[in-house]
Amino acid sequence: LLTWDKLLRELQSVRRRGFAVDHEEHGAGICAVSTVVFGPTNEMAAVTVTVPRERFAATEEKLTRMLMDSCQLLQKRLRR
Repeated sequence: LLTWDKLLRELQSVRRRGFAVDHEEHGAGICAVSTVVFGPTNEMAAVTVTVPRERFAATEEKLTRMLMDSCQLLQKRLRR
């Protein structure tokens, strides 16, 4: 993301989807998926799963689904 326009478009996409994906932008051979968890007073925490590129392509959809489901459960428990 080398321009402000691209960054803003990516942020809009992340907000809409509810998660962000890193396809080696941070480091060669490293991929990740991240989402946010809101605490009982709306404080935010980021949760990220990072894996080697070789494993990410085959598991990206599953990892994303598992991360989102786990974080939704965590958020519900935190907000009790």
